[in-house]
This record gives sequence, C-alpha cells and structure tokens, in this order.
Amino acid sequence: MSTYAVIAIKRPNGTVNLARLLQDGDPENAGTILCSAYKTTEQVEALLALGEILNLDTSPEKSTAPRSGLPGYVRDEGMLVRNFDMTHFIYLFDNGKWRYFDTFGSTEWHELNAASSNE
Repeated sequence: MSTYAVIAIKRPNGTVNLARLLQDGDPENAGTILCSAYKTTEQVEALLALGEILNLDTSPEKSTAPRSGLPGYVRDEGMLVRNFDMTHFIYLFDNGKWRYFDTFGSTEWHELNAASSNE
C-alpha cells in the first residue's frame, strides 16, 4: 500500500526534524512498528538519519532507504501539519511518546499507542 507518512521528532526548543515514509504509513503498520520498536530519542534519531524511508522495519538497519539524505526540518509542529497536509499520516515523537495526525480526517493530534495503532 502506498500510504505516505512523515515521521518526526520534536526537539526541546520546539523545532521538528523529520523523514518521509513512502509506503505503509497507516497506524496499523507504521504506528505499530513505531510504538513497539522506537521508544527512545536515540532510536528515533537513528531512523530519521536514513532521510527518506521506503520500508519501515523494527530497526534502522532493517528499514530501507532509496536515497540517503539528511532529515528534513521545520520550525514547529504547526508548520509540520501545514507543510505536509497532503501526506496522510504524521507521526511525532515528543517527550518519549508518539502522537499522530491524520491529515485527511482529523483536526487534532492523537496519542499513538499499541492499542490505537491496532484499531
């Protein structure tokens, strides 16, 4: 399935670093993997270092990236939603927890956990 997503981390100063996920970005797939395998800032940073991600897996080493590159950057999470409004899902790691935004059906962030990603 070609459900695009953005995976991001919010920094203490409010800025956001991100990488694009090119397929299987829905909560049942990407959300489940993010909740179960990417629980620390270090793990998320290693994933984002791939730049663009083709296949998300339980570790950056198993995930595939078609092109290497630096993660993207935006000023704040509001800009994250505005800049990627045509990307279906946005995942944000913030203070050790995952949240997600469904740009096609929501106006607010939702907490992402194993239960919500398997609904």
